[in-house]
This record gives sequence, structure tokens and C-alpha cells, in this order.
Amino acid sequence: MLEVDVRRQLAGFKLDVSLRFDVGVTAILGPSGAGKSTLLRLISGLDRPDEGSIRLGNQVWFDSEQNKELDVRHRQVGMMFQHPRLLNHMDVLSNVELGVRDEQSYEDVVKLTGVEPLILRPVASLSGGEKQRVMLARALAGKPKVLLLDEPFTGLDQVSRRELLNRLARVLPTVKIPILFVTHAFDEAARLARHFVHLSAGQVISSGSAEEVLGGIAPGVDIERAGERGPDLPVDAHEAATSSLISGEVVALEASGLARIKVGGQSVDAPAGNFSVGDRVYLRLWARDVVLSPLPGRQLSARNSLAGRIETLEQLNNGQVMVRIAVEGEAISALVMAQTVKDLRLEQGKPVFVIFKSTALDLSMVVEDAVARKTSKSKPKEVSDETSADQVIE
Repeated sequence: MLEVDVRRQLAGFKLDVSLRFDVGVTAILGPSGAGKSTLLRLISGLDRPDEGSIRLGNQVWFDSEQNKELDVRHRQVGMMFQHPRLLNHMDVLSNVELGVRDEQSYEDVVKLTGVEPLILRPVASLSGGEKQRVMLARALAGKPKVLLLDEPFTGLDQVSRRELLNRLARVLPTVKIPILFVTHAFDEAARLARHFVHLSAGQVISSGSAEEVLGGIAPGVDIERAGERGPDLPVDAHEAATSSLISGEVVALEASGLARIKVGGQSVDAPAGNFSVGDRVYLRLWARDVVLSPLPGRQLSARNSLAGRIETLEQLNNGQVMVRIAVEGEAISALVMAQTVKDLRLEQGKPVFVIFKSTALDLSMVVEDAVARKTSKSKPKEVSDETSADQVIE
């Protein structure tokens, strides 16, 4: 486990974080200037905290009280930067070999990252996406103990971005080390990570699952401004901004521009966006946009109606009640008036229908790409290669 408890004075604010990162991918989201990249630099040893400590297991990387600091060369940190830092006068092979710790790790990593066809090409001839794959190969060839990804999709076109995203989605689960992934994009975060940190002005706003972190950023607020909501809003305002993340699979695309999403044994319609049939997705639904009814919605402008059961009712101090409903293993929140609870006789354990418009789903994120999943299923040998590489990288 990577334990980070550091302070660093920056222009206009102080970075002050205390976090633990387990094996797997943690996405760090926040507006520009929040301290995300600085945090990675402190962990890697490229920059120094003013005070605090950084530890990986029993190894001390930095401790201001003990006056200890492990040199960057001995931390075994792999990094992917916003812009590839490769030697353009050399070929791909020579660049990857710069990070190699042994021949076996080189062979496995080259296969794992898909750079084998590029190996003899000059770096200067590569596209942006290809250069980032080479950066990933070089980082993993060094058998890192921690992998840091600092907005690796910056500057890539949509095709290159999708290809790199698919590649990382296959590679990262095989790397059994802490991986920190800095990004502004919800879809990138949801696709690659299972743990999330929302950082703003050097402070941790929230940390936890997708539902806890991504679901807490207010409607209409870009991630560039998400930290402005901060911890200082009144409790009622936080409650009004409560949302739920619904996971499902795209089963159909309609000519009307809607996508049919299977949620357990039920389905909902959502704006299709860039979805493909077979994509696994997150849909965000705001509590204030939910209508509750003891009967399914019929002949309404709200197309979606999901059957569920009331789990909890929380009385707020503004005459409103936050109702949480279990639907197909998902937890959906609804913000209603106390009088509505009384009129509909809503109570814990009672069946209820969750009704909402398709347009209420204001955030859609692909968790697993259908094309990538089909490719991985049709190539069992590649899975085997990834497994063997895991044994080397671990």
C-alpha cells in the first residue's frame, strides 16, 4: 500500500492531502491547478514536499520528521506524462530498453502494450497515441512498484484516445501495483478506475467509489469547476445536488437518438451519445429529477419507470425527504416533499416505481467498450500473454 501524507505550498493555496492507495487504479479528478500533477511529482520524487511522509509498505520514500528522502532513482516509479518524453533520435526498441530491468520483462511488456509492430520504427515517425503506448511500455519494463499516469490522453484525437483507452483498460488490471491516474474526464476515470479522489485547491473533496465521488459533482458543473462547490455549501444544497449512478449495458440504439440500456432485468432509455451496442455504461440521475409512484408511469413524457423498494427515508431540515430506493442492485435517490411521503404513504420496505425523463440522465460514461471486450474474448492467447506479464511486473 502507498501511503501519502504531505503538505506543499503552491501559488494561491496549500496542497494538503492524506491518502492511501491500494493495488489497482485510483483516478484523481479535479480542475486545472488543483494540485493533481504536483501530487504525482511529490510521490515520484521529482518534487519535494514541505513536510509530511510518503511510504510504500515498509519502505520510507520521504519523511520530514526523520529527515529521510529516498532518491527518485531508487523509488522504482513508472510514469506516463501528458506529453510523451521519448528520445526522438532513437527507435522504439532503444527507448523501451532504457527502462528494462531484465530481458523477460522486456519481451512480456512489448507484447502486453502492443508496441511489437512499432519496435524498429523511429520515434519521430509515430503518432501521438503510438508514442504514449511506447511510454507505457518503457514505464512497465522497469518493473515499477508504483505507476503514475498524468493525463496521458492530452492532445490525442478521438481515434487515438479510444485506442489508448482500450489498451490501458486491458493492461492496467494485470499490473498488481498502486496506479494513480490523473484526468479531467469522467468517462476515462470510470473506464479505468474503481477508486476515485476529487481534489480541488489542494484539498481532498471526496474519496471513494464512483457513486460516492462522481455522483457528488453537481449538475451542469464541469470538472474544471467542480471544486467550487466545495465543503462550504449548506447541507441542504449538498442534498439537492445528490445523484445516483446507474450501471447497465447498451442493448439497442434507436433511430430517435436514444439508447436502450439494460439495468438488471429492466431497461431505461438514455441519450445515445457515442454509445455502441454492448458497451457497459454508467448513467447519472439527479435526486431532484426523480418522481416516485406506487404505479408504473404510463402515457407520461417521462419515458423511464423502474420498479424498486424503499430502503431509507431521511428527513431534511427544509421540509424535504431524501428517499433511497433499491433497484436491481443499484441505489437510487429521490428528493421529495415531506407531504408527498405522507400522501403516497411511502415507508421503508414498500415497493415503489422510480420515474424519470431520458433527458434527466446528464452524465453517461462507458465503463467497458464493446469492441474491446469482443476483441479480448476472441483472443484467448492475448489474455495468456497478459497473465504471464503480470508475473513479471508484479
